[in-house]
Amino acid sequence: MKRIDVAWAGSGSEGAGHLVGRPDARLFVLNDAQTSAMVRDFRPVPADGLAETLAAAVAGDAVTPALLAKSDVIAFEHNGNQPAPSGGWESCDWSFSDGVRSVSVRWDQGVDPSGAPVARDPHVMANGTITGSAYATLFGVPIPDLMAQNPSAASPDLVRISFLLIRVRDDLDVRSPDFEIRLDLSSATPDVDAIGVLNHYTDIGIYTGRLTYTWFSIPGVTTEPVNGSDTVELPLTAGTYGFSQSTGPPAFTFEVTAAGTIDYDQAFDGFLQGRGSTKLTVLGHPVGLDATNLSHDLRPAVVGATGLTRQRMHWLQLVPASGYGFIPAEDRLADFRFDVRADGAITVDPAYAGFAGVSGDTLTIKGYAVTIDARGLSEDLVLVSMIGPVDPLPHGVVNVRTFIPAAGYLLRSAGISAARFGFAVTTSGAVHPA
Repeated sequence: MKRIDVAWAGSGSEGAGHLVGRPDARLFVLNDAQTSAMVRDFRPVPADGLAETLAAAVAGDAVTPALLAKSDVIAFEHNGNQPAPSGGWESCDWSFSDGVRSVSVRWDQGVDPSGAPVARDPHVMANGTITGSAYATLFGVPIPDLMAQNPSAASPDLVRISFLLIRVRDDLDVRSPDFEIRLDLSSATPDVDAIGVLNHYTDIGIYTGRLTYTWFSIPGVTTEPVNGSDTVELPLTAGTYGFSQSTGPPAFTFEVTAAGTIDYDQAFDGFLQGRGSTKLTVLGHPVGLDATNLSHDLRPAVVGATGLTRQRMHWLQLVPASGYGFIPAEDRLADFRFDVRADGAITVDPAYAGFAGVSGDTLTIKGYAVTIDARGLSEDLVLVSMIGPVDPLPHGVVNVRTFIPAAGYLLRSAGISAARFGFAVTTSGAVHPA
C-alpha cells in the first residue's frame, strides 16, 4: 500500500513566519516590501485526501497519482476568485538547496496568444487550482479565515486556491536535513500559504525468518529492533536503507525505488530475494561454528542471540556482514571478529590465527589453554557471569581451562570470603591481571 504525507516547513527566514506549518490561511505576500522568503526544517504531517483533492482541480492541471508520485515539493497560494492566467500560481522564482547542491526553477504564469500556458521549466510537474471549500476541508481551515483572505469571492466554493508541484530529486537530496527552499519575487505578487515536501511511502515487507537471528533494525527508520520472523511492514520513502543486526555498520543496503519497489546490488543475489517487489526476504548464508574446545559457551553479539553450548557444533544462518563477534561473559566482548562476505565466504584476520581458523563454511575457535594454579588455596574458585554453565575450579590442584581471548574474566572464591581476581587473555595467548 502507498501513502503520502507532507513535511511542512518548520522554520523560515525573518518575516516568513506565516509560511511555517500546514496551510492555515495565514499568508506571506511576495511584493516590493517582501521580495523573498526561505523555509527549512520540514516536519511531516499525514495528508489523507491530498491526491483526491488535487485530482478534482477546477483549473489548470488535474493531478493523477502518477504525476503526484513524481513530485517532491507542493506549495499553495490564495487567488481570490480567479487563478493566474495559466490556471494556477502567479509568477515567481524558486531556489532549492540540500547544503551541497542547488537548483533554480522559474515559474511563469503567462499564456501564449491562443491561451495555452507558455513553456514550463521541466521541474514543474503540475500547476492548478482547487476550490476554497476543498482546501478548507482537506486542511481543517476555518471558513471565516478563508473568506477573510479572499474577500473577492462570494462563497467558499468560489474561492480559488492554487497549487504548484515541483520535482527536484534528480538534482539534489530532498531528504537532506539541510534541504531548504527559497521563494523570490518575479513579475507578480503571490499570496503564499504553505510550502511542503512530499513524502511518498510504500509499505515494504521485510522477512528474516530464514535467519538464525531474526531481529533487525533499519537505521533512521526503526527506533528499536524489530522481529522479522513474521513479515514486518515498514512505510519507506524512495531512498537507500541499511539493514543492521548489531551496533556496527549496516550489514547491507537496499533501495526503495521511486516506483515503490525493492532493488539491491546484484552481488547480494545469493542471500536476498525480492527485487522488483515490495517484500524483501533475507536468506543469509550457512556458517558452521565449532567452539567445542572451549571451556565456556559463547553468545553471538547479535540482537536477539542466546548462548550457544560448547557441547556441540552449531550451524547458523547469518547475513553477510563485517565484524561479527562473541560474548563469553556478561558485558564482556571477546577480542575476536570475523566477517561473512556477500558470497558466503568466512574471513578471519590473520592476527587470530593462533586460536581460530576457517575451513570451508566452518569457523573453528580453539581458544587458548590457561593454567590456573589453585594448589595454595583452601577454597574452590568459580568463573563469574559466564555465558552458560561452567564447572568450579577445585582448590589444591592445577586447573587448565580454555578461553577465547577477552579482557575482564573474573574469578572469585566459592567460599565465604568471596575474594575476586580478574584476568585477560590476549590474542597471542598471554595471560595478565585485569
